[in-house]
Amino acid sequence: MDVHNVFLHGELDEEVYMTPPPGYYIKWETHEDHCLFTLTTPTSLTLILVYVDDILVASNDLSQVTFFKSVISNHFKTKDLGPLKYFLGLEVARSPSGIFLNQRKYALDVLVDSGQLGSRPSPFPMEQNLKLNDTNGDPLLDPAPYR
Repeated sequence: MDVHNVFLHGELDEEVYMTPPPGYYIKWETHEDHCLFTLTTPTSLTLILVYVDDILVASNDLSQVTFFKSVISNHFKTKDLGPLKYFLGLEVARSPSGIFLNQRKYALDVLVDSGQLGSRPSPFPMEQNLKLNDTNGDPLLDPAPYR
């Protein structure tokens, strides 16, 4: 889901304190997943991941997903982007044997940005057993692309 919010880049003059909705809590509270909320019932697990204005909802109970989407849509203008295909640099592919994650698009974007898309792979990108030091070779004219 994508949340359209005109105040996304606005400045707040007051402090805002937020608590998760009833039933949702941060189960594994760490710095790495402070935007992950879970709802656990005897028959279902619902995970909600919030990143800026994007929300990822996953559950083994479709009614929980539908309910969450309707509640959020009542408070914010949202757009349902359908089944997950791409999120935060990860491509998601589904098949009968499972869900597969890859970073193919991200890797291609890095190659395009660095001007290396047409480059050919090499089994050994540099001489083997080469002893490097700061006096060998000529300095690069523009080392920025290699940083």
